[in-house]
Amino acid sequence: MPRTPIYPEVEKFIILKKRAKLEKVKSDSAKESSTTQAPKRTSTKRKDSPNVIVAKKSTKRSRQASTSAAAFSSSKCSSCQEEGHNSARSRQCKNYNLREVVYPTQAISLY
Repeated sequence: MPRTPIYPEVEKFIILKKRAKLEKVKSDSAKESSTTQAPKRTSTKRKDSPNVIVAKKSTKRSRQASTSAAAFSSSKCSSCQEEGHNSARSRQCKNYNLREVVYPTQAISLY
């Protein structure tokens, strides 16, 4: 549904503003595409380049190696205060409580 014209001067002003806005948008998009080297990302998912994948893997490996070495070297049991295990749940702990399964020796009757 087209807009009803108000006054000729106002109509000319509106058309002029629309043209200026359109030219500004076109110049901004042209300037943006010429100054950016990488394409602008959209909401679609893309795979990383092989270089990025290798960098991520090496970073992850170094992070895991540093955290596992630090955790293993400072692991002390909270129960017996010995190194080599973290808690009394480990079979290495002298305070480990082995629960034996006890089977009933007598038959249970329903009298």
